[in-house]
Amino acid sequence: SERSDIGHKLLTSFDAGDDDNDLINEIIALLDEPSLGPIFAPNALTEVDVTAHLPALQGARIHGAIDRLIIEDRRVLAVDYKSNRLVPNTAAAVPDGLLRQMGAYHAALLQIFPDHTVETAILWTHTATLMVLPTSLTVGSLQNVTAA
Repeated sequence: SERSDIGHKLLTSFDAGDDDNDLINEIIALLDEPSLGPIFAPNALTEVDVTAHLPALQGARIHGAIDRLIIEDRRVLAVDYKSNRLVPNTAAAVPDGLLRQMGAYHAALLQIFPDHTVETAILWTHTATLMVLPTSLTVGSLQNVTAA
């Protein structure tokens, strides 16, 4: 019930401009979306730094920060937030750069959690939708970096 007031105070301190109400309403809708509850659960890890040497990139080292990481008994879900106003309708329409990023996270997490199923997803903040990305799509996009 206090989210709107807190949002206005926060944005006022940053002088965010005229779109304050739209931004605040978008964030509240995101937080209130029932299907996203597990993403914002207290046990979800936030801003998890990851560094790994990736065989798919000929051993090159990547660095990144995973916005949300949910670790379960046999499954790991890495979620990255994207605030794009134009949200792709399908995972196949996601820009290659984003698919490569998620493919790199997938490859790094498999090194850390070899006995888990690793999944990646994008949380499109503008529409409050979670798009789980097919592993074949993200891994394929990452592999295309060295194939070119």
